[in-house]
Amino acid sequence: MKELPTIVAETQVNKKVTMEVVRAGETRKVDVVIAAMRDDEGEDQEEDGERDGGQGKMEKNLLGVVPQALTPEWRARLDLPAGVDGVVVANVESGSPADHAGIRPGDLLQEINRKPVKGVADMRAVLGKVNPGQTLLVLMRRGNEPLFLAVPLPAKKP
Repeated sequence: MKELPTIVAETQVNKKVTMEVVRAGETRKVDVVIAAMRDDEGEDQEEDGERDGGQGKMEKNLLGVVPQALTPEWRARLDLPAGVDGVVVANVESGSPADHAGIRPGDLLQEINRKPVKGVADMRAVLGKVNPGQTLLVLMRRGNEPLFLAVPLPAKKP
C-alpha cells in the first residue's frame, strides 16, 4: 500500500494498466487508466513545466519533487490528523536537491524557508522567490515525526 503512490506517480498519465485488487478475500484483475491528479485549485500537475503531448502533467521545480495536494485520500494513507497541512511529495527526481537531502515520496512538506506550504500554489509561490545557490530550510513530516532539512540548491536553475 505504501508503494502504490510512487508506482502511480511514475506511471505515464493516460496509460491503461491492469491491477490486482483484493476485496473480501477475492482477487480480481481490473483495468484502470492513470489520470493526472489535480492540485488544490483543480489544475492538473505539470510535467517538466509544460504539456507533454496529452500524456499528463507533473510539475518541475527547484527541489526536484513532484508535489500533490493533500487530499482526504492522502491524509488517510499517511495517517495525518486533521489540522495538519502541507504538500505531499509524490515523487523525487533522482539526483535532485531533494534526493540529496533525503526527501522521499510520501513525505509531507509543511514549510519552506519558514513560509507555510498549505498547497501546491503556496509551494510554487515560495519556490518562485528563491535564488540559485541558496540553501532552503524545509520543515516536513515523515510519518508522525516533524523533520527540518537544509536543502542546498544548485548555483544555476535546472
